[in-house]
Amino acid sequence: MPMPSRVTIAAAVLGTAVVLEPVHALEMPGCEALEQWAAELKPDETFAPVPEVKLSNLLQDDLAVPLFGVPALEWSNSDILQVRKGLNQCRAQTKDEAAGRRLYEAIKAIDGSRRALAWRQRALTRLERTVDRLEGYRPSRRLAGQLALARDVLLGEPADLEVHGLRQMPNWIGQMEEAGGYLTREELAPLATRLAEREAEMRAAFAEDDEAFEALQEELAGVPVSPGGLTTLRELERSPVLRKVSPGQLDAFRAGVQRKRSQIQAEMRRQELARAQQVRQEQARRSTQAQRPAARSGGGQAGAAPSGGMPPLGITALR
Repeated sequence: MPMPSRVTIAAAVLGTAVVLEPVHALEMPGCEALEQWAAELKPDETFAPVPEVKLSNLLQDDLAVPLFGVPALEWSNSDILQVRKGLNQCRAQTKDEAAGRRLYEAIKAIDGSRRALAWRQRALTRLERTVDRLEGYRPSRRLAGQLALARDVLLGEPADLEVHGLRQMPNWIGQMEEAGGYLTREELAPLATRLAEREAEMRAAFAEDDEAFEALQEELAGVPVSPGGLTTLRELERSPVLRKVSPGQLDAFRAGVQRKRSQIQAEMRRQELARAQQVRQEQARRSTQAQRPAARSGGGQAGAAPSGGMPPLGITALR
């Protein structure tokens, strides 16, 4: 049941509620048919055409559609009141007490299902207004991710923040998920399509920014592992391109900068240690060279008389 053919959507700026309208006008049968229908009631039996909507067994398609021509999920509030009115009139006219009791029980069953059907209308109204607002917001990377997340929720897929580059769950996502439980996939699909189309428009507009970000990533990869590289990293961190990227891209870039900075700092420490080692080695070499001349100046044979000097004591000189 495609949405455009059965939903009247007023302009969001007017704040007009969305109302489920049946594709065809409800057909009201006569009393005999209504009495036979009421006899099919099983008071303790309900069914859930969608997760959050539980209806009387009388409203199952195989019982309601042949009689009224419209599935119960497509009944408007006026349709429900019309069916209720018909049951009441037949109950007032019948002389069969058992039939009257069955009609009365059918009225109670309809009243019990009326609230659930009304919640469907409210749920669709809420979702439509939320989608209207999302479409009207100023484009951003964050909003594009939120649109994709909202689309997944409407289609019953896992709400994965990381996949869409988001850091935290928007507070309205839970409300969308709850409202979606009152609607069929056929009703939710057009809303999901609107979100996907708006997201695609934003992604296309961001294509140029993506190219600039890729170029920035390449520039980061080419930063030399040298002290001058630290200055380059600080310049890259101030790039205006980073104001246009998604949170995920920004996190990835910052992580890349930190890795490069760590590499440069590690290399600087290595070089500093190498220079300190060279200084120690040079000092040791010079110390060794300074000790060698002193050792040579203190050498010679013990007791030897200096040339041209006096003979050693205790030795008489030959004359």
